[in-house]
Amino acid sequence: MKNSTELQNLKNVLFNKGSNDEGVYMLCAVMELVGGYEQLMNLPLSSLKEIIKYLEFVNKQQEKIKMPRMRRR
Repeated sequence: MKNSTELQNLKNVLFNKGSNDEGVYMLCAVMELVGGYEQLMNLPLSSLKEIIKYLEFVNKQQEKIKMPRMRRR
């Protein structure tokens, strides 16, 4: 089990970029990707950061697909 410093670092990584809602979404997405809470807690922070980068990239790609294309006149 991680100590309080490691849990604080985890919190900082997940919730540093925005609202609590975004942090909760990121937490859920990471846990879904890695297979749950136990696997999340066993990840090194460097791996967690890379997973978050991946999820942010995927999210941006999905947003690009959803955005209507501007028509040139």
